[in-house]
Amino acid sequence: MLTCATVTSDVPAISHMEITSITVLALGGSALGSLALGQDFNIDLLHYHFYNGFAFLAGRLDQDVAPAGVVSYFNPLLDAVHYLGLRYGRPWVFGALLGAFQGLNLLLVWAIARRTLGREGRWLAPLAAVLAALGQNAVSLLGTTFADTTVSVPVLGALLLLVGESQVSVARVFAAALIGGAAVGLKPTVGAAQAGLAALVLVRAWRERRAGLVVAFAAGTLSGWALTNGWWAIALWHRFANPFYPLFNNLFRSPFGPPAFRLDPRWGVRDPLDWLRPPIDAALGFHQRLQEVSFRDARLLLPLASLLPWLGTSLGRARSGRPLEAPGQGLLPFWLVTYAAWLAAFHYYRYAAVLELLAPVVAFALLREAWPRRASMAAGVVALVLLISTSVSQWGRQPWRDRCFQPRIPVLGQQGDQIVFLRDAVLSFAIPFFPADARFVGVAMPRGPATDRAISRLVWGHKGPLLMLALPPSDDDTRVHAFGLHRAGPCERARFGRGLRLLLCPLAPSGGAGRGIAETLPLSVRLQPARTGG
Repeated sequence: MLTCATVTSDVPAISHMEITSITVLALGGSALGSLALGQDFNIDLLHYHFYNGFAFLAGRLDQDVAPAGVVSYFNPLLDAVHYLGLRYGRPWVFGALLGAFQGLNLLLVWAIARRTLGREGRWLAPLAAVLAALGQNAVSLLGTTFADTTVSVPVLGALLLLVGESQVSVARVFAAALIGGAAVGLKPTVGAAQAGLAALVLVRAWRERRAGLVVAFAAGTLSGWALTNGWWAIALWHRFANPFYPLFNNLFRSPFGPPAFRLDPRWGVRDPLDWLRPPIDAALGFHQRLQEVSFRDARLLLPLASLLPWLGTSLGRARSGRPLEAPGQGLLPFWLVTYAAWLAAFHYYRYAAVLELLAPVVAFALLREAWPRRASMAAGVVALVLLISTSVSQWGRQPWRDRCFQPRIPVLGQQGDQIVFLRDAVLSFAIPFFPADARFVGVAMPRGPATDRAISRLVWGHKGPLLMLALPPSDDDTRVHAFGLHRAGPCERARFGRGLRLLLCPLAPSGGAGRGIAETLPLSVRLQPARTGG
């Protein structure tokens, strides 16, 4: 929340002109940046973002069977917005609007810096916002459907409510937790930041002996999560006996998915060095342990390196009897706990968007406390190093066009009452362009035994056409052979523009193999994800 009031005696008042100027620059610059980078065309958009939004709006939860694999069942609220903007609007208009919204991150970074950096914040805050805008996540995710820099907006808003205040009310804590909890409901990977907010509140509650702050935070978090994800968790529980499906399936053991805590074991702490390695790897450009796309960015290393001079100075002061106070008025414990939670849960670099955005502010707060007379020079050196060393890569962009997809479905795919197998992983984007009564089955991703049996029951009770959608030119159809199906004629080409050419092939039963699966695989009587419906 931006105000013109002075927060503390050390923070100069913020004028309306300053707020207006920063807002226009942050939102307008981000919108223009999104347009300049080109249209988002990332692999996850093709894999499940486009389909998930369509499936939610069309009510297809019981019509299709995991067409994008288990990620077909992620919370679809944000993807519904993405789908509507890309399908029914001009992509460049939607890209500019999405970029402008993500530009709120920069406005909030500026406001947090202005509130926590004292008098130096007048010029350090704009510099922190500029450095935040030029990071790997900020640039590569601008105007995209990944949503990491979309859900970071409410998280930074929640942080702004809590930092820089001499005393916070129960209502303010509840509001911050509500906003943060809602963000976690939309995208659970931002949960590390909610842990950071919890740490900030716990420190305040301990110092002020106010247990009510903890209760308010817990209530706000649960309420926010319930608003954005509670209804979806209930739907998943009824269908898969796991309200977080497909996550945490090592605990709930739903027979419809693999019994795993997370979906990709590549990203996470495996040895003690992993607690310190990610910022160093990012600074050196060793991206293989952080994400698939190459980049080089020292922003995560910055606060950790700045801790050293601050600790040296602060410990010297502590010997003279002065208390050891963390700078940033709550910002430092928030960042460090968020960093630790990110590492422990899933240290994939995109999921560190909040950490990256705030890193310059945290570093400036530490350096300002360590070298009060040289803070300006230190900040200038930091900015120069970041500008020179950062190397940003993209997740997939295309030139702007009037339509995101330009579908041409062949006659084979225009039949009524058809079931279409998606042989390969990144094909669900095509589903919205087929007849509305078509049903789609994904066979490319790991599944549980109950899903296999549900697919077999669906296929062997079906009287209409059976088809397979596949990427050319591979002839490996073992994924459909497992259900007793084989190609039954020549394939036709389906085109979706932008070089997206798929094969649509007729299928036919090849014997009793599929029936055998249907008869032998275990299935919970209560769960029927393949039942007919709209």
